Amino acid sequence: MSALDLQAADVLEATSDAFFALDGEWRFAYVNRVAEAIFEMSRSDLYGKVFWDVFPTALGTDFETNYRRVVATGESVHFQTHMAAHDMWFDVRAHAGHPGLHVFFRDSTEQNRAQAELRRSEERFRSFMENIPVVAFVKDADGRYTYVNRRFERMFGVSAEAAKGTRDTDWFPSEIAEQNRKSDQRVLESGVPVQVQEAKPTPEGMKHWLVNKFRITDRSGRPTLGGVAMDVTPMREAESALRRERDFVQAVLDTAECLVVVLDRQGRVVRFNGACERLTGIRETEIQGQLLWDHVLVPEEAAQVFEKFETLVMGVFPQTHENHWLDRTGGRRLLQWNNTALRDADGEVEFIVATASDVTDQRKAAADLEELAQELRRTNRDLEEARDAALASSKAKGQFLANMSHEIRTPLNGVLGMTSLLLDRNVDPSTRDVVQTIQTSGETLLRVIDDILDFSKIEAGRLDIELLPCDVGTLVQDVVALFQAKAGDRGVWLRARLPEEKPPLLLVDAVRLKQVLANLVSNALKFTSSGGVDVELAVDVSASPLPVRISVRDTGIGIAANRMEAIFESFTQGDASTNRRYGGTGLGLTVSKRLVELMGGTLSLQSRLGAGSTFMIALKAEPAAALLPEPAFGPLPRPLHVLLAEDNPVNQVVCVSLLERLLCTVDVVENGTAAISAALSRPYDVVLMDVHMPECDGLEATRAIRQGENPDQRTPIIALTASVMEEDQLACVEAGMDGFLTKPITVERLAASLAQHQRAVFT
Repeated sequence: MSALDLQAADVLEATSDAFFALDGEWRFAYVNRVAEAIFEMSRSDLYGKVFWDVFPTALGTDFETNYRRVVATGESVHFQTHMAAHDMWFDVRAHAGHPGLHVFFRDSTEQNRAQAELRRSEERFRSFMENIPVVAFVKDADGRYTYVNRRFERMFGVSAEAAKGTRDTDWFPSEIAEQNRKSDQRVLESGVPVQVQEAKPTPEGMKHWLVNKFRITDRSGRPTLGGVAMDVTPMREAESALRRERDFVQAVLDTAECLVVVLDRQGRVVRFNGACERLTGIRETEIQGQLLWDHVLVPEEAAQVFEKFETLVMGVFPQTHENHWLDRTGGRRLLQWNNTALRDADGEVEFIVATASDVTDQRKAAADLEELAQELRRTNRDLEEARDAALASSKAKGQFLANMSHEIRTPLNGVLGMTSLLLDRNVDPSTRDVVQTIQTSGETLLRVIDDILDFSKIEAGRLDIELLPCDVGTLVQDVVALFQAKAGDRGVWLRARLPEEKPPLLLVDAVRLKQVLANLVSNALKFTSSGGVDVELAVDVSASPLPVRISVRDTGIGIAANRMEAIFESFTQGDASTNRRYGGTGLGLTVSKRLVELMGGTLSLQSRLGAGSTFMIALKAEPAAALLPEPAFGPLPRPLHVLLAEDNPVNQVVCVSLLERLLCTVDVVENGTAAISAALSRPYDVVLMDVHMPECDGLEATRAIRQGENPDQRTPIIALTASVMEEDQLACVEAGMDGFLTKPITVERLAASLAQHQRAVFT
């Protein structure tokens, strides 16, 4: 402030511009009253403070760039800039203060906004003029074009730049140019707009134009001529086309099969087409001007028709209505009408146009069909009721089987798991025999459950066959090897007889074929106490597709001739004594026969009571190119840290023991709520999740874990469940689970499942 004398300070206080002065260290030395108002800070609060500390948002903006330039060069600068933080514009002039800086500035926000709005307005107007679908132009008082829009350019084949400064005489014949000049002059002198029709040549030929001309004033206040012109050539052509269309419509009306009547507001006939004439025998000229209901309507319907007509005149148009007309013989014909209105310029209904079809014969046929349809509906209702009852019964049976499977598999998991653990320990021979008996019994019970479920799926049509490349010879050998120990225990032979030449790979459902063959071999051994069982494979490689026959021949008790057909029926065995002596559900052969039939083959039987039996599987299979690679399940790359969610204490012990055999460390929780908390609080290599648990089941827990975990660190979740239905597996997948283990669980299947997910676990 010491650098400014009092007189200069008075001038700075009186100016309408804001002013402040900074010393050589960018500190405020002086601030006038206008600057105080804009800064919203008093000068006493500003003096001695560094500008950049008070206004840090000015750093990196035009303010900093220009202020430092003035200080560095000593040059004055004048610039406008925008303060985004306050959405304000400023007009700034900065001068060197020697040392320091003197800055005059003013709020130019409103001025900038007004200029921007003016530019936007001009742009909108120009955009409007450039895009309107009519020709637009402006001429000065001498008839020279000063503006033409894009439509003008396209229509007359001339650019806006080329058109500027030219007159009509440069583009049009002299006669047309003179007519234009006279009408232009009249508008400029009188100020009264005119509308004229003009014919003007274009590159596309002669066009007819409807031109509106009006006087406008340019920025200097001089009168100029504005004009817009519409090409009415298509309109004139449309009028000609309309005349042709009317002639065409007349011809159509005269030859149409549907009835067409046009009435005025009073109900008098205006048009009565040929179809009406043919139906009633009344000519159009005879009925024109007459009330319709006085001539063709059934008397008892006239009042009702008149009421409908009054609603039509009021503008209410039902889609259809029906009434009867009298035909030329006096008979009644049922007509179905559609109505529309022709309105005058005020929107009032002027004429009613009604079209009708004669539906008399159609309705009679429809009545006959309806009578037949009612009978069919009654029959369908009976069938639907029977179907619904059957479906309800099937659904109830399926649900019962699923529930029973779940309830049996859950404790069976504990039984088989514990016996497996006992067999892995050093136990005395007598104890081992007892444990093996328990395990065998449990496995037998499991096969019974699987047979019942397969039978249920087959009956419901929900069991699918999957054809994959298979070495059938190896499959036969695997089944025979599976039962060698059982054959040895019974003191009988069990042999596989394969073709000398190795059969080719075939497309079959290996899982189901092995299931059928295992059932047949198991039955053969069950009913054979001396001799043995032969399993023979034969493949005819000369045919296409290849016939495949697998026979299971035993020297057992045989089957009576009168029981051989019944043996394949559900829950049926050879006789009551067979069931008492050998046990079984009577479902194995039923399921086997159905499975073979689903694979397109047959399962047949040859037997003689006391002389053994031969079961024959006959299939036709296409050759396969190569075997699918078997999953290579090696040892786990490292011990896994596993979270086990299981509410059953016995199953907890079984699962923990199996996992510890695989060198895994295990944390155990008893419900889904605890599983969610554990899985989200620390990382696990894998989660084994029981589906049915209290408080929060496995599905709900999985959804919560998936929602709460980091998508980039997804933890594999494998379902543990005693449910084996497809819909249960689908529910697990939809909840976000990665694998599915059915109870009872073996260490082999558990290891395979962990290995299957090792990529997700270890990468």
